[in-house]
Amino acid sequence: MIDEMADLTGIDPVQYRMMHMTRLTPGDKSHQYETMPTVEVLQEGSKAFGWDNRNPVAGGEPGRFKRGFGVGMSQHHGGNMGYHEGEAAYAKLAAAPDANIFTSDLDLTADGNVTMKIALPDSGSNAATALAAFVAEMLGFTTRDHIRLVWGDSDLSPLSDEWFGGRTITLQGAALGAAADKMRKDLLARAAGALKTDAAKLKIRDGVISSTEDPKLAITFAALAKANNGLIRHAGRGTTGGERTALNKGVGACFVEVEVDTWTGNWRFVRAVYTHDTGLVINPLVSEADMVGSLMESTQVATDSIPWDREFPGTRHYSVGYLSYRLPTIMDIPKSTQVYIDSLEPRWFYGIKSFSETSIGCVPGAISNAIFNACGVRIREHPITREKIMAGLSAKLSETPNSGRRA
Repeated sequence: MIDEMADLTGIDPVQYRMMHMTRLTPGDKSHQYETMPTVEVLQEGSKAFGWDNRNPVAGGEPGRFKRGFGVGMSQHHGGNMGYHEGEAAYAKLAAAPDANIFTSDLDLTADGNVTMKIALPDSGSNAATALAAFVAEMLGFTTRDHIRLVWGDSDLSPLSDEWFGGRTITLQGAALGAAADKMRKDLLARAAGALKTDAAKLKIRDGVISSTEDPKLAITFAALAKANNGLIRHAGRGTTGGERTALNKGVGACFVEVEVDTWTGNWRFVRAVYTHDTGLVINPLVSEADMVGSLMESTQVATDSIPWDREFPGTRHYSVGYLSYRLPTIMDIPKSTQVYIDSLEPRWFYGIKSFSETSIGCVPGAISNAIFNACGVRIREHPITREKIMAGLSAKLSETPNSGRRA
């Protein structure tokens, strides 16, 4: 719809969107968001994609095979940003009968290693890797080598709430962040007592607490744990809800290039650029995998509708099994370029904002807009098929006086 309005007014679709979006300025209280880099998402995506090379006239390329560019934008949750112990709103929200509580333990043992205890299982996103990096950073480690993990077992780990949609790094991270903050302060206090100095004059690096004035004055995490019968444990809690959950949203864009065969209606997905409002990206490899997965899912939604039972429409799928249901493969989905906009969240540890499939909602529109730019045919409903493309091309030919047989 946005592209159609841009087309009617003769304005480039990216520029048209830029004209109608909220821009956040420091100190401006007229909006509800603190970070929502819509401008940067479009600008950086345009540059990475090469949007300036787009066809100025839809279907204007000569020949049978025509290429076109398309763009779409969507807004998605940003991990349901919550509150952690130590914040003013936490106690009230956590006391509610239906509160979603996330809990974690951190154990420092006599070998100098720290064990994270998380009841949540791994949902496939490898969330514990990012959480380990987060804890390591808070405790002054330069690698994750000294962070151990116990996860997925509520007999060994304190209870937590559900995980989905990017909640793990923020909400389970709220619990771990609170626990790590307590442990850091406790270790500094213990070291100050052992070294007979002021805690404010101490620094932590890779399991060693030393004086900023005299580096020889130092003590290790392992020594502090041994002095406490081999274990120092701290628990942390976090919860969701309240204003922060409502105000934290992620925005994303998808730029795609397609090639349309105007003789057959077949089209090919050539390339894609994804731009995402992400906050600080802790695990880039998993982040990219998440976005590639969302590109595949959305392409499937746009091009192959789910087979519903004709006898009971809208109630159940055909009993054809997954082997009979065509899914996009590496032959259908091109390599995509990921552009992360580090819109650091001012209300959270290290600017972490979290994201999950941020741009998943805009892929079908971007593909449809690219097909229009390539061959001049608008497709306004799923699925996008060769039959609809050919019907549109035929309608265009019938409307054009003295038109030739082929587009």
